[in-house]
Amino acid sequence: MSSIGENEEKTPNELVMTEIEKRNPYLSYNTEQGVMVSNTLPDIENVLVQTSNNQTFILSRELLERAIHLQQYSCAIKFLCIVDFAMNFLYLYIGYSIAIWFMICSMGGYVSTYNYNKKWLLAYLIYQYFQVLTRATITITLIVLLSDPSLRTGFENTFPDFELPQNYGNSILLSVLFLIIQTYITCFVHKFYKLLPNKREHQRFLAESHA
Repeated sequence: MSSIGENEEKTPNELVMTEIEKRNPYLSYNTEQGVMVSNTLPDIENVLVQTSNNQTFILSRELLERAIHLQQYSCAIKFLCIVDFAMNFLYLYIGYSIAIWFMICSMGGYVSTYNYNKKWLLAYLIYQYFQVLTRATITITLIVLLSDPSLRTGFENTFPDFELPQNYGNSILLSVLFLIIQTYITCFVHKFYKLLPNKREHQRFLAESHA
């Protein structure tokens, strides 16, 4: 697939087409269908865009690039939300309330991504930061308990519901791995969040698209 912004000379028959959803906040038009655009955009300020029902309108290159980037990210984010929802079943061994709460957060992330809702996606992003903080706390706690075994008795008395591992080395490595993965996912969601326009930007983009 060609990257956005390449200036390769291709005939229309060779252009790879992709559909941009009507829900995409960088587009505004009166059709029920999505928009078909080329992944290889011409190096011009305004681009003539054709909808899937053969209607056409002009959109600035900047907005069209943002729309394509946003849609590409949304597919990955929705997949992550589904995986996150499935993984949250593991929290059932801690308690039903926390597992259900995390599942609701995952579904909220999926719905907000599907609708490109920046305000509700912020709630999912905060949930992701909470996950990073939790995993970082677990990792640091295991390292401290490994370095000072005298603290383990006090920890067990304070948190009787948490079972300490038999092998601290393997548990720390696994915890660090989960922390890295969680951090990467959070950064990915944060980047998608930054791509979404706020209310003021959305109004300006709509005005430009009708100009």
